[in-house]
Amino acid sequence: LNLGVLLYKHICGAPFNYGTLDCFTVVRKMFKDNLNIEIANYARPNDFWLNVDEDSLYVRYFAQEGFQALDDPQLADLRPFDCFLITLPDARAPHATAINHAAVYLGEGYIVHHRLGKLSCAEPYRGGLRGMTTHVLRHKDVPDLRNLNVTKLDVMQYILPHKRELLMGALNEIDR
Repeated sequence: LNLGVLLYKHICGAPFNYGTLDCFTVVRKMFKDNLNIEIANYARPNDFWLNVDEDSLYVRYFAQEGFQALDDPQLADLRPFDCFLITLPDARAPHATAINHAAVYLGEGYIVHHRLGKLSCAEPYRGGLRGMTTHVLRHKDVPDLRNLNVTKLDVMQYILPHKRELLMGALNEIDR
């Protein structure tokens, strides 16, 4: 798979804003922008992952949206648009194990995601994130894109950096 085929660069570089520009927003945009699959925008109560009595919002809603958990997948078996559900530690409750993060697999060992306090980004899927992954999900309507060799032009690559920044700011304002 050529990562240049997937539309994800326009998602990268956005500031984190819980509930409007967060990891779930990245998942929704990836599926809408690339596959025209609409994922509902569920409410995300503040600090839901600290409530150990509550079901994981991610597990509950992804199942309703057509995602299925994969049983013990190996990295070589992963496909673009597989989703990782991850338990990131929270200093306020270091023993909490609720899933509080999601990422989308791009292929070639890369994910796109958005963590608290960071800009959204694409980066290698390894280390801590991989070790804290609890579920790998696949949407029932996503074809196997591993051998796709189509080339698309990413016009963002041809816009001057300072103009790209202005454009991304305007686009992020529209999303709010």
